Amino acid sequence: MELRVLKYFMTVAREESMTKAAEKLFITQPTLSRQIAELEDELGTPLFVRGNRNLALTAAGALLKRRVEEMLALEDRIKQEIAQGDDVGGNVSIRLAVCPQGFLNSKSGRPSPINCLKRLPTARQSSPTATKR
Repeated sequence: MELRVLKYFMTVAREESMTKAAEKLFITQPTLSRQIAELEDELGTPLFVRGNRNLALTAAGALLKRRVEEMLALEDRIKQEIAQGDDVGGNVSIRLAVCPQGFLNSKSGRPSPINCLKRLPTARQSSPTATKR
């Protein structure tokens, strides 16, 4: 399913006419009809009830229209955020340490960060942080 074809679908749904939609999209009516037919085949259901002069959405078409509206709104939001430079960034670091036998907790037998920090003067403990650029 291509976003371009979904935009075609939305134009057909708004215009309720394949011919008018094709004119708005600057493509030929047979090309548009073929694209919509391929979309219907891909989804396995008709999206329009075809009348003599106009088209009406089926229940599946109405559902698709709602979802495509959401997708197009998200597309606009993404473009806007990128244009404004609103992005989240930061550093991720993963560090693994091997704690020598003498640094284990005497009760649990597990490595004790406190024992390691006390006995290794150059050891550091840090908490993960996230930054927004």
